[in-house]
Amino acid sequence: MKTSIKLVLIYFLMQLAGALVSGTLYAVYVYWATGTLEEGRVETWVVAPATLLGFLFMTLYLWKKRY
Repeated sequence: MKTSIKLVLIYFLMQLAGALVSGTLYAVYVYWATGTLEEGRVETWVVAPATLLGFLFMTLYLWKKRY
């Protein structure tokens, strides 16, 4: 039970890390490409990469810990 709770909390942290990384990178890209930072544009296009990065981070963590 302790291990499952730990893994769920780590999963939440990995999803948050994925959102922060992809949000930052996409905001920089939008600013570089258009010259302005449009929040609506960044918010709508960052959801899918954030989820995928969260899955990738969690997979790498589990692989590193040999689960």
